[in-house]
Amino acid sequence: MGRAINKAVTIAEILKRKMPLHQITSLTSCEIVDVFEPLEEGLDVVESRRFVSCMIITLSRDGEGMDLKDIGYQPPLPSEEIQPGDLNVRRQTAAAITTSTDQKATSTPLPQKEIVEGKTGDVAEKDREKTPEIEGKPP
Repeated sequence: MGRAINKAVTIAEILKRKMPLHQITSLTSCEIVDVFEPLEEGLDVVESRRFVSCMIITLSRDGEGMDLKDIGYQPPLPSEEIQPGDLNVRRQTAAAITTSTDQKATSTPLPQKEIVEGKTGDVAEKDREKTPEIEGKPP
């Protein structure tokens, strides 16, 4: 609502350029009621009413159930304008990660950090042994 309309339109346009989609767009306004409860006793509850612009974007692959004569209807883009190449990026990336993980499985594992339980702010005995002297104070 309100400021999100620009993002909604951008996302719809990106999707329409990746696959043939029918679109119906409608504009409305939504009433928002803000209720402010008092922090102190004896004060009244304050209600603030405001209207915000809203946009409803409906996308469909086949256009079934859509009113093709609606004033906000847009047919799918011509096939020359659709570039579906990026739709399979997720699958290609997942395959590359799987391959690289399989290759790294034979490499030496990274050393794991030793966890020593204690109170917050306390330094464990093992850490004290490794800590160098600071300003002439013994470890």
